[in-house]
Amino acid sequence: MPSIDELELYFGDNHEIMYLREKREVFYEDGKKEYVDIYVYKKDIKNEPHIYIATGDWRVFLLNR
Repeated sequence: MPSIDELELYFGDNHEIMYLREKREVFYEDGKKEYVDIYVYKKDIKNEPHIYIATGDWRVFLLNR
């Protein structure tokens, strides 16, 4: 499992957690390495949070999970 290199929580006006941002290191098959921002939002989508991967190649990220 890849390590989380940076983790930030963001709060709304009512002091509830709106989302968190993770920065993870991702490795590509060609040896390339980059950091990927992952946003996890807590919203009322069947009471489950959803994930938005902001940068990088999401297929590679999923392979690295």
